[in-house]
Amino acid sequence: MSIITKDGLKLIQEKSSIFCDSREIAKEFGKEHDKVVRDITREIKRFDSPNLASEIEDYFIEADYGSRGKRYKRYKLTFEGFQMIVLQYSGDKAFKNRLKFIKLFKYLIKNIEKDKLLALANSKDGEWLEFRTDGKIIHTVLTDAIKLKVVDFRIDVEGIMNDGRYYQHYANLINQKVGIETPKGVNVRDVADKKTLIKIEILEEEVAAMILKCDKHYKICYQDIKKVLSNEI
Repeated sequence: MSIITKDGLKLIQEKSSIFCDSREIAKEFGKEHDKVVRDITREIKRFDSPNLASEIEDYFIEADYGSRGKRYKRYKLTFEGFQMIVLQYSGDKAFKNRLKFIKLFKYLIKNIEKDKLLALANSKDGEWLEFRTDGKIIHTVLTDAIKLKVVDFRIDVEGIMNDGRYYQHYANLINQKVGIETPKGVNVRDVADKKTLIKIEILEEEVAAMILKCDKHYKICYQDIKKVLSNEI
């Protein structure tokens, strides 16, 4: 799960699905959260028939959250569920907020669908598949460097179990340098074209070399490499 923030709004992405948290609705529409939950519960009751009950999660998914040692109910709303609830709220502010949320929902959903189609097309391209295979080999060089200089050090010296965050940190640096932005859960290599794959491979080799060469603490190494990739030094 990841939280996507844009123009002050927050949506949730879980794999290829986009949701709005009921607490976010309460915050942005100036409502008490328990009243938003009440509105959602009222809508859910309208599904109370054998033909409709199985469709509830197409609109609302019950969840919870912790606060001060207690658990409270919340809901994750799909695009359709979000519209079902917020169309009940009137006023100029509610209208403007609906527009902003709807635009963000549509933008994220469109990008996810676009990446799915692109990944499908790439999977049928023989030349692209060769690039992809070569890239996996080079990617291993980078992950091996991170494991040697970061992960093993964290485990052996600092007693910190590997949580994979530095693999992702370095991947994010490279993606930013190349100018790639993909939704959470989408593998960059599945949707990148051949030219971009080559750029990624070159950068991964360069970053791996910098990691292995750096004799400072891994956190300082990361910051130094980040500055190099952002052209700050």
